[in-house]
Amino acid sequence: MISIELLHVYMSVVDTKSFTLTANRLGVMPSSVSRQMNMLEQHLDTKLFNRTTRKIQLTEAGHTLAARLPEILKSLDDTFGFIGDLSSKPKGLLRITAPVVFSELYLHDMLMAFRKKYPEVTLDIHLSEGVVDIVEEGFDVAVRIGKLADSNLRAVKIANNQRDLVIAPVLEANLPPIATPEDITDLPCLTFRYKSGREIWQFKSQGHNQKVAVKGPLRANNSMLLVKAAIDGEGLALCPRWLTEPYLKNKSLNTVLEHYDITASDFDSAIYLVYPDSNLVTGKVRAFIDFTKEYFSQFAWAEMHKR
Repeated sequence: MISIELLHVYMSVVDTKSFTLTANRLGVMPSSVSRQMNMLEQHLDTKLFNRTTRKIQLTEAGHTLAARLPEILKSLDDTFGFIGDLSSKPKGLLRITAPVVFSELYLHDMLMAFRKKYPEVTLDIHLSEGVVDIVEEGFDVAVRIGKLADSNLRAVKIANNQRDLVIAPVLEANLPPIATPEDITDLPCLTFRYKSGREIWQFKSQGHNQKVAVKGPLRANNSMLLVKAAIDGEGLALCPRWLTEPYLKNKSLNTVLEHYDITASDFDSAIYLVYPDSNLVTGKVRAFIDFTKEYFSQFAWAEMHKR
């Protein structure tokens, strides 16, 4: 039987082109390396090396084996590591990146609960409203809100991202009734600053889509600021339900045009966990994904269906 260790020795010989250098690297005698390579050739019943007094050259069979082995050995290493994760509690460093406002409202309590369940996991949290390249910057998982761009990342949906058009009761009382999207055209609207600079809100009802250009006294790249400005009566704001829900409950804000789906970006928006594409997912990442899905199931706004 060919052992994994024997295959690793072979790849070292391929790398060094020398039994002696391989032996020095592995801390064994050159005769041991030579004997192991003879065993490998005998088992495969083929010649892998052409040996001279000065150097070692690979045969065609040797080149073929050398080309395929690295991927096979990596797959085996990943598999053994994955099985090791399954057989033990999640542990080690877990690097997470997430949006600022959402994290301030929801992630603190969730992460503390996660740490309580998995005390051997160390968390490294990076908050940013920008999209971070998690592969380039070495993050294990990211929280993303909105429609996902095509990428080589895996994604798991953890919550809906329904939006509300909200207004303070004091402002609503001083305006004409708002019954259709056209009614907001000349009203003060508080808008999120997108890179495109667009100030277009989209309305969908019974399969009919409609776009309305809006304007107002405030544009910002922070949803919490927009909500607070709306509470102060500065205008209407289009914000996610995960942000507006407490203010709707305490009557600081009312919703208008409730029978429409409304967005300033994409209708098919949700909250996701994304992580690098791999055949195997480490135990700590899998534990975090499962824990996060369960945690957000307690919130009514997170229900995984369209209204």
